[in-house]
Amino acid sequence: MHAIYQHKPPTLDPTYGWAIPHHGRKPGLQPHADWIWVNATKDNQTALFVTSVQLSKVPANAVCRVTADDYFELFINGVPVTSAPKTDGQGNPWQNVHVVPVSRYLKPGRNVIAVQAVNSGGAAGVLLAITSGLKTIVGSSNTWRAHDGASDDASWKVDANLSSNWPHATFEAKVGGGPWGGSPLQGWPGMRAAYLHTFNVAPRAIHPRSPFVSAFTHIQPSRGTFDVSMPANAKPEIVVDFGQEMAGRIQVQAPNGTSVEVGTGESLGEALHGPWHGYANLHGQGKVPADTPWSAFRFAHLIFTKTPGTGPVRVRVMLQDKYYPVTYKGAFRCSDPLLNKIWYTGAYTAHLCMQEDIWDAPKRDRARWMGDLQVSGRVIDDVFADKFLMEQTMQRLRDDAQGSSNPSALPHSHVNGIPGYSAAWIVGLADFEKRVGDTRYIAKQSKLLESMIAFMLTDLNKENLFADLTHEWGYVDWSPGFNGDTPLARTATQMYYIRAFKDAAFLFQVLHNKSEEQYCLQLANKLQQAAQTHLLLSDNTFSDRRQDNAMAIFAGATTPLETEAIYHKVFAPGSPAWNQIATPYYNNYVLFAMSDAGHTGAALKFARDYWGGMIKEGATTFWEGYDLSWPKVHPHKYLGADNGFGYFVSLCHGWSSGVTAWLTERVAGIRPTGAGYSKVTIAPNLGYLHYADAQVPTPHGILRVDVKKNAADGRLNATIVLPGGIDATVRLNGAEHFLSHRGTYHIK
Repeated sequence: MHAIYQHKPPTLDPTYGWAIPHHGRKPGLQPHADWIWVNATKDNQTALFVTSVQLSKVPANAVCRVTADDYFELFINGVPVTSAPKTDGQGNPWQNVHVVPVSRYLKPGRNVIAVQAVNSGGAAGVLLAITSGLKTIVGSSNTWRAHDGASDDASWKVDANLSSNWPHATFEAKVGGGPWGGSPLQGWPGMRAAYLHTFNVAPRAIHPRSPFVSAFTHIQPSRGTFDVSMPANAKPEIVVDFGQEMAGRIQVQAPNGTSVEVGTGESLGEALHGPWHGYANLHGQGKVPADTPWSAFRFAHLIFTKTPGTGPVRVRVMLQDKYYPVTYKGAFRCSDPLLNKIWYTGAYTAHLCMQEDIWDAPKRDRARWMGDLQVSGRVIDDVFADKFLMEQTMQRLRDDAQGSSNPSALPHSHVNGIPGYSAAWIVGLADFEKRVGDTRYIAKQSKLLESMIAFMLTDLNKENLFADLTHEWGYVDWSPGFNGDTPLARTATQMYYIRAFKDAAFLFQVLHNKSEEQYCLQLANKLQQAAQTHLLLSDNTFSDRRQDNAMAIFAGATTPLETEAIYHKVFAPGSPAWNQIATPYYNNYVLFAMSDAGHTGAALKFARDYWGGMIKEGATTFWEGYDLSWPKVHPHKYLGADNGFGYFVSLCHGWSSGVTAWLTERVAGIRPTGAGYSKVTIAPNLGYLHYADAQVPTPHGILRVDVKKNAADGRLNATIVLPGGIDATVRLNGAEHFLSHRGTYHIK
């Protein structure tokens, strides 16, 4: 346990305090199947695929795994088995493999496997394998027959002879390759990373849905079990509540002959009215549980469509949680219990996003986004000090932009296709190096860093202003004026470039590359002068919005006079800027900007109201979009992000976790300034708090700061436990103190 807490802190993370398990795993099932399609790929295209397999007998426990880019229907011997219908706004549906028991659909003799697939746009493919044990019975390949276009004659689904004159399917890619190689394929054997682990979670509560209450008996939430009977002409429904946001999948164990539709949701409303992946059709397999696709959720909605016989059957529902093992090395505690809960909720939010890579969210998009990672990565550094997943994710993001080009060549795109996210990659590298200090990793990025800087410069006009000359996505935030090539978005990106070039100079300093260090400082100075000349308004702000001005202060691109003007005209309570939407992503930068403007007390109230507001509305992790003015009844339905409102908005988003790093770095005041904490500034600012204690992991050991406020005069007293190898500058009560030796220091 931490020295800060004698008992478990206010975290919902079920893995808190767990030992790091071994990462070994035994080889398992590897189905033989390829991504296939028809010869020509078009948008809004329907394609048909057929094969047949001869069976001497029906194999026991046969399982089909199938997915398509983008949507599909699967038929075995003409019978509909499962489908992924088109639903607007559902990201990459192909990432979620449908896993269905299919022994019931097979027969001795010839069996026809048929798929109708739809490509809404871009790349297209179908992937399917039917297995029994470790044996592949049939897998998608270029031996299948394929037809470009729909068919009004349904007989192709039951008679493979009718398709024998169709051309062969076209091989598109091996599993894990092609356009589907950059994101995890959930539910395909061998695709779960060896460093991830699982455990089973029992429900917190189980609630039958009216008017079917009497259909469910012997409900035992701690075991996840209940008995269900089928009323005449009815489909009984029940809701399972796991009590908090988790990343995993639902497992239903039921007798053969049981059929149930399962939808999941991060909120009850989503589970009942708009499950992110729709409803998975699961069939009882006796002692072997049937699974939904991996996702993130709190609730499961079960609709029973069939049970064997006339009497009740026993059903068991569990959540199989998938997690990346971490140790909570950082900690925080202060005199406000809500802020303590906010800190640990942000840490848990970041942890749930640590999956195959560090994702933006475990529900949607389940993908690497560098803007999100710059925020959540800082939390991960401060709390877990993880190296492996941070380095892997940053490397993959940068490699995606570079393509197959030599590291010294210009990238073929910005990181994630967003200029600001290229800046975020550099800032994220510097954040990581200051906190974790893996200089060997940074050295491997040297050429990629140089080529990215060169590419970023191609976006500048002759006035050294960002002008989006690469014509990529000018995204800054999900807020009017900040999603696209707009003056507001250009200003915010200009500021992020300034911060990135300053951080690049730090990285080259670490690498002892003096010429590149000076070059980057000159670039930052040129862009800063250009911003002052062309973007600064007469009132000493850069716009009337929070995003531009927060990034300007975060970049160190403002004078003291401008910083104070920005605070009073943009960030001060009652400013019209607060009437405009900003996501938790950019409100992270608002927090840091308010502190850097000397108003941590006001930032504390904002953090308490805003992130605390989510908790008061039921959040167990922090949300992708939020505003204090949005409706409080069924709030998930009214959340906005990604150019829309509704249940699709994620209730666990890495970019919303930044308040955790801010509490550590600006309230407890622990800020590394040299590589691997070789230098650190400790400048606590308690605002209205009576005390704040924090600890952070460093390459030299745990650094701890305990600060208390004297009730009589408001002066701060600090106790600092400093590992060796760190030079610390302590700023307290208007004075500076310099510490350079291992020990415990008491400073007033």
